[in-house]
Amino acid sequence: MPSQLPVPLKVFLKTLALRLATSPLVGYPLPFLPFQPKQNAYAILAVPPSLPVGSPQDLPIPPARLWAQYGPTPEDYLASGEHDANQMLALLATSGWTPEPGNQILELGCAAGRMLRWLAPLAATCSIWATDISATHVTWCQQYLGSLFTCFTGTTVPHLPFADNTFDCIYAGSVFTHIDDLADAWLLELRRVTRRDGRLYLTIHDRHTVDVLAQQRTIPLARHLDAHQAYRQWSRQPFGKMTIGRAYNSQVFYDVAYLRERTRTYLDILGVYPEAYSYQTAVIFRPR
Repeated sequence: MPSQLPVPLKVFLKTLALRLATSPLVGYPLPFLPFQPKQNAYAILAVPPSLPVGSPQDLPIPPARLWAQYGPTPEDYLASGEHDANQMLALLATSGWTPEPGNQILELGCAAGRMLRWLAPLAATCSIWATDISATHVTWCQQYLGSLFTCFTGTTVPHLPFADNTFDCIYAGSVFTHIDDLADAWLLELRRVTRRDGRLYLTIHDRHTVDVLAQQRTIPLARHLDAHQAYRQWSRQPFGKMTIGRAYNSQVFYDVAYLRERTRTYLDILGVYPEAYSYQTAVIFRPR
């Protein structure tokens, strides 16, 4: 048996692996979303000294292609981020947690900083980190928000490059709505890097979301889910967890009682807030 593969076979296998890793048709979650799959070069320019870093309104606005459907105007995009960030801070306060100088905060799934930018007033006294699997969005954040926040590209693998008990607060808006098979592992990883008196603020689809989507048929997600026979069938049954799709763009639903029981050995649920994040429900956890 030859000790080395023939060069043509090496090239074929390398090309196949690259295509599998970047193809949205693969049946497995993508490790991350490349910055430019069809290009092999890009640059992050030095941030101009004149870049405004005062109030969140002064910060650069990403191009519309990075808004993730939070539009259709720049005003709508900014307003949605401000609302969701303020709502999160208000609900965290009801759980007994408010930001203090020296805190470490992480956003999981930051996109182009729609919520993150509204934490700019905290950046002077807190260390604020942000990550996303979309390198396109992270690269924009590094270019234009990098003077305030530390942003990095992550993967769908449930691992964060931090020591145990690092963060006082981790939040993830509309992230666990898309994590299917690895949700438990991700929750355990978030628990690992969160301090025992810290908070996790996560938004989910739940049974209340199902009711909202049934009543508001104009919501694009409602029309999308109506096309799936599995959703039409299972959403009417007493599910504990339901996933439509099995990739980074899946739609995942929980029964809150099931979620509470599933996580009871390592997380306490301090509050459940329907429609805190549009039609999604916010859940505040504290590590056990």
